Amino acid sequence: MRVARAARSVDRSDSTIGRRGALQTPLAQRSLPIEQQFACGYISPARGLFFATPTCYDSGMETGAFATRIEELVDLSDDDLNATLRAAELARREAESELAATIAVAEQRQLHQRDGHRTMKGYLRANCNWSSPEATRWRSIARAVEWLPGLGDSWMAGRIGHAQVEVFGRLFGNRRVRDQLPEFTPILLDNAEQLSFDNFDACVASFVSQADEDGTHEDRDTAVEHRSAHMVLNGAELDISAVGGDPVTATEVQGIGREFEQLEFDADVATRAAQYGDDAAAHDLPRTAPQRKFDALIAIFRLAAAALRAQAEGGAAPTLANAPVVVNVVIDDATFQRMLAEAGLLPSLNDLRG
Repeated sequence: MRVARAARSVDRSDSTIGRRGALQTPLAQRSLPIEQQFACGYISPARGLFFATPTCYDSGMETGAFATRIEELVDLSDDDLNATLRAAELARREAESELAATIAVAEQRQLHQRDGHRTMKGYLRANCNWSSPEATRWRSIARAVEWLPGLGDSWMAGRIGHAQVEVFGRLFGNRRVRDQLPEFTPILLDNAEQLSFDNFDACVASFVSQADEDGTHEDRDTAVEHRSAHMVLNGAELDISAVGGDPVTATEVQGIGREFEQLEFDADVATRAAQYGDDAAAHDLPRTAPQRKFDALIAIFRLAAAALRAQAEGGAAPTLANAPVVVNVVIDDATFQRMLAEAGLLPSLNDLRG
């Protein structure tokens, strides 16, 4: 609500209106140093959201307000600085929850049409000066807050943050689990409030896998069907990438890569030891980790080419026959029995019931 009120209280007489009606910062204010524009509210941190507030400009605020605030924070004790950080985060959560609520109501009213925009995304881009991805994310968040019980309350009260709400937004956008989501939202909210973000994200992934068993297989089949790779020269540099494939192949290739990376690491350690002797631990390795990853990839290609040439020199036709692969499949008992029953290898529960 604070953001919405700030927008309504703006004196537009000293402002310029953009191509699609977006309120923009007057040219006089744009010439101010960036820290003063930020302190006056002309621009917001990282988001690009700005409002013209001539009262701040006319108040005679001296240049360097942001630097002054930095000096004030530097003088704080560790405990006070920690408390200030927490207070700022709580204020951010309250303000962003209000912003999401405002977007939800604006979309319900189809306000973008009255404002001369064909889509809600265009409306948000114009009025908030957002990028298209940013507008899309906030629309997803606003819809989730509107439809999922308790999500907005937890956010506004400061019990969860933007990162957790964005996960709910993506989850609500998954049509294959959306119908089941309201029932499980209270449980997921408890997880969001009590667990670290990584653990909460893992809980959400587990929920999706259980609620959308077929979706996992569809995603896998899509990844296999649309697998692709390219190897090109980008100027004088090598550009290699690969995407898609099945989980078994991905795990196999990742394991091979790690083996070669370890060999490159061992070679660096040996080189450093030979160069510096007993004082080797005090010196950096000859290559960085990214450089070793690159060299490991090149070594894989060269070793594969050498194997093909060796086959040809031995009189055999070069072949790309795969080496044996051992894979450990981890699956819960209930899912394993269900899959066996679906394959006809076990009687189904209905068969057992007669």
